[in-house]
Amino acid sequence: MEPWGPEDEIEELIEDIKDMELPQGTETSLVSKLENAISSIEKENYNAAVNQLNAFINEVEDQRGIKLTEAQADMLIGYAQWIIDNI
Repeated sequence: MEPWGPEDEIEELIEDIKDMELPQGTETSLVSKLENAISSIEKENYNAAVNQLNAFINEVEDQRGIKLTEAQADMLIGYAQWIIDNI
């Protein structure tokens, strides 16, 4: 059994976003925030990673009902919050 790594979970979240086939700008912005969080984790800067994940959550909330469905927003926020809780 491999140790848990938040980077792996964030990579899965990125794949979920890509599978949603969102408008390019929305996808790029969300993925960028998650990639920044991975970079921060790799540098062991967990506070920055949490801040970047919170920025991701805020953007998802902003796009709720616009470019994201309620179900998509709920899933993305729930997953990101779970990652934050486990960092």
